[in-house]
Amino acid sequence: MGFTKSVRLNPTIESDVIIGVLDSGIWPESPSFSDEGFGPPPKNGKVLAKVAKISLVTKRSATARDTDGHGSHTASIAAGNEVKDASFFGLAQGTARGGVPSARIAAYKICFSVNSFASNGTKLPIVNGLDVSANCSAVQTRLCSPSCLDCNLLQGKIIVCDDTIGFVGAYQAGAAGSIAQLIDQYENVSFVTSFPAVALNASNYFSVKSYMNSTKNPVAEILRSETIKDMYSPS
Repeated sequence: MGFTKSVRLNPTIESDVIIGVLDSGIWPESPSFSDEGFGPPPKNGKVLAKVAKISLVTKRSATARDTDGHGSHTASIAAGNEVKDASFFGLAQGTARGGVPSARIAAYKICFSVNSFASNGTKLPIVNGLDVSANCSAVQTRLCSPSCLDCNLLQGKIIVCDDTIGFVGAYQAGAAGSIAQLIDQYENVSFVTSFPAVALNASNYFSVKSYMNSTKNPVAEILRSETIKDMYSPS
C-alpha cells in the first residue's frame, strides 16, 4: 500500500499483548506467524479480544487450521511478522507486516452457526420454497429469494433454502426458522442471524432433504446453542 516502515513500535509492550482472532482459523506455517525469536507467552498478558479457546500459545500451532484463508489474512493484518518480498502472485511486491508484529495471536476457528432462539419444545413443520411459493420460478423459490415466498403460507414454519442467501427472504417472509445449504468453498463460515437459522454443509443438508421426502409431515424443533466454557481460554 506504500506505507513507510518508520512507524514507531514498542516490541516490549507489544509482546505482552494477545490479540484474539475469531475467524476461519489460521495457517501456522505462514512466515507471518513464525515464532522465531519469541519467548514464552505472557502469563498475565492483556487480551484485546476474548476467545473461547487459545489455539496459538506462542505464534505457531497445528490446531484451528485455516482452509479458507480469511482468518490467516485478518490475523496477519493485526499482528503478522514482517515478511520481505511479499506479493500477490508476483504483483505489488514489497514488505508485509501487521499493525503490532510483536504481539501474540490467539486464533480460534469459530463454529458454523450460533442460535439464541428456541421453540420451547414445540415441533414446527418443515417446508421448502415450492410449498410456499409466491408465483416465482422454481429456482428462485428453492433459494428463498426475497418476494418469492408467501408470508401467509410460511407463518409458523421452518423453510429449507438451497443457499444461505435465502436467510434474507425467509426472514422477510416471517418464517419461524430456516435451514440452508452452505456453498462448498464457505463450508467453515459462521452465520449470526436475527431469527432461528442454521447453515449446513451439503451432506447434512441433503440428509434433511431426505428426511423431508421420507415422511408426509416433516417437523423440527429449534434448539438454542449452548455455551461451553473452555478451560484453556485466556482469562
